[in-house]
Order: sequence, then structure tokens, then C-alpha cells
Amino acid sequence: MNFKVDGWIRHDKFGDGQILEDRGDRIKVQFVTSGERLMLKEAIHSAGAPPSSGFKFAKPKRSALAAAKS
Repeated sequence: MNFKVDGWIRHDKFGDGQILEDRGDRIKVQFVTSGERLMLKEAIHSAGAPPSSGFKFAKPKRSALAAAKS
């Protein structure tokens, strides 16, 4: 299977997710319903898809402490 950053995969337990990083034998994935996970590539067997056309994950809000430091 081809693993590209921003591509979509499907995991039996966690569902559909978007690849955030390629780390050699592992990938960091943001799953639609299960959050971020670091997965072994060998555990992924099929391509996935976003829940809808043009789907984007929400950007995390900056904390008040982080905003005060900048």
C-alpha cells in the first residue's frame, strides 16, 4: 500500500484517518473519530476516505498561556 502524507487510510478498529507524518515503518494518523495515533504501516490494509468532500480537521485552539507567550 502507498502511504502519502495527507492521504487517507482505513483501520479496522479506528476507522478512516488522514496521514499526518511518515516515520519509516510507522505513520502518524489523525482518525475522524479516534484522535491521533502512531500506527505500524503493516497494520493498515486498505485505503480510506474523508467523511465528505472537502473535509478538514478542526485546528486546535491556542491556549491562553500560549497566546500570552507570543
